[in-house]
Amino acid sequence: MASITPIEDLEDLVGRIASPYRDIYRAAATEAVAFLELVRVHASREGFAGRLAWRGATLVGFAYGFTGLPGQTWRDEMASHLGPDISMEWLEGYFEFAQFGVVTAERRKGLGSRLHDELLTAVPHHRAVLTVIEENGPARGFYSKRDWQELGTGFVTTGGNGPYVIMGRDLTTGLH
Repeated sequence: MASITPIEDLEDLVGRIASPYRDIYRAAATEAVAFLELVRVHASREGFAGRLAWRGATLVGFAYGFTGLPGQTWRDEMASHLGPDISMEWLEGYFEFAQFGVVTAERRKGLGSRLHDELLTAVPHHRAVLTVIEENGPARGFYSKRDWQELGTGFVTTGGNGPYVIMGRDLTTGLH
């Protein structure tokens, strides 16, 4: 069985995450380099928390996020897309479930569910929000089965990324 540990050493994580990232997202080496910089930015944010999944000494999955706050570009663009009522309910002091994935060879074994649940039960927030590519049916199904609800669709960033579905999860109810 794979083990799950908290993220404790950012530099160790950055040194190990490129290979699983490339497998999970079918990404080129240049995309992995950009992702490593994004991980560093995210890790510097308030409320950063994460979990790593290991098969022996090999990193096979990860999940992390941070407190979403006004002034963060992604959060502010989501707020603009969702409008003031939904934003007030969901985007105030929430946990941004920023990155999550399990390598191809380890999927459909319950590891993703364990990573998801262990991270979300460890954070002090009452709500969590994430975005997922609209066309990614398997990911949307995964989250829907875990009581995430769609808050908005058709979200495209000012940089032209998307379209995404914005999903939210009430963390005051039990995870399953």
